[in-house]
Amino acid sequence: MKTEHNIPGRSGVYLLVIAVCRDIVVETRSRKFRINRGFYIYVGSARGPGGLRARINRHLRREKKLFWHIDYLLSNPNTEIVLIYYRIVEEKDDLESRIATILNNYLPGIKGFGCSDKTRDYSHLYWCGYSITSCINELIGILKDQI
Repeated sequence: MKTEHNIPGRSGVYLLVIAVCRDIVVETRSRKFRINRGFYIYVGSARGPGGLRARINRHLRREKKLFWHIDYLLSNPNTEIVLIYYRIVEEKDDLESRIATILNNYLPGIKGFGCSDKTRDYSHLYWCGYSITSCINELIGILKDQI
């Protein structure tokens, strides 16, 4: 997949809309997650060196050392990132958890996925249907007045 080079190298939060074309099981070092086909929204943050640019470009690469839950999901050939949204945020703002909490009120989440470091969060991966158009419209509707 082509990487985007104009993504800022600053800290921020990002959303990935991911297409899963068939039911899969994602097995990490310590967990197994059943992921049904459809479109998913993943909420993540980038606070390390290289910020959003480094983190998003990492997600766009299939070949990488598997570390986070999302790495295991995206390394599966039955998945593809179809949309990326990001926002630069200050270090003190936990927009990642706020978005995850908002999505949890509207969409079914994969319990414990992507939030090992955010124990109060239910999930950072939410199923949003079988249509990319409906998924994006729903995401906009959910978040437009809340973030």
